[in-house]
Amino acid sequence: MSTPVLEVRHLCKTFPGRHTALSAVEDVSFSIAPGQCLGLVGESGSGKSTVARMVCRLLEPTSGQILLHGQDITGLTGRDLRAVYRQLQMVFQSPAESFDPRRTLGDGIGESLRVRGVPRRERERRTAALMERCGLDPALGARRPHEVSGGQCQRAAVARALAAEPILLICDEATSALDMTVQRQIMDLLAELKEQDGIAILFICHDLALVQSFCDRTAVLHRGRIAEEGPTEQVLLHPCSKAAKALIDAAF
Repeated sequence: MSTPVLEVRHLCKTFPGRHTALSAVEDVSFSIAPGQCLGLVGESGSGKSTVARMVCRLLEPTSGQILLHGQDITGLTGRDLRAVYRQLQMVFQSPAESFDPRRTLGDGIGESLRVRGVPRRERERRTAALMERCGLDPALGARRPHEVSGGQCQRAAVARALAAEPILLICDEATSALDMTVQRQIMDLLAELKEQDGIAILFICHDLALVQSFCDRTAVLHRGRIAEEGPTEQVLLHPCSKAAKALIDAAF
């Protein structure tokens, strides 16, 4: 049995409240195998984005462990943490906000290559190849984020993530701001990455139909806890928990 790309063990996050600590995530555990996609669903405020931000180490967990391909990354800082970011990339809901508005898309896509010391000409070649793979004309690399459409910017965000050659991609509502045609194109690209490159994906999404069509497994988060987790068809078509049933009834 292969080592999971991502393993989350008993993850908790509390925030200081006015009179007492408020628990946002409590005792969350799951794993994702190579080439597998885990859908993380739940009502608004259930803790989905908090989990994603902890996995990416943008938020410090209160307790628990995060293992990336068997390595405990929970307490890493500085240079050790920066090395982990090559293996773990995130695609956000609003891609334009994740790019530097003063720099071109090509600069943003090639940034991780520059940091790794890739020469300029080779960096430009790789950036163009990544853009083409993501369905973008390399000429768009000369434009800034506000000068392209939302769908083009999201493709550029995926290309930027791929430049780091990650083993895990975290998509936090990455398609929710796109129209149906562009959404399908992005999903086809993600499916190719999963199947051909073996990239593991943590897919956070409120669209259960999209989750059903794309994710291998699904976890339902309710009030910071996982209420149910299993094969997607089983969870969405034959839910066992009250939280999953309520979420599916509301969606369909």
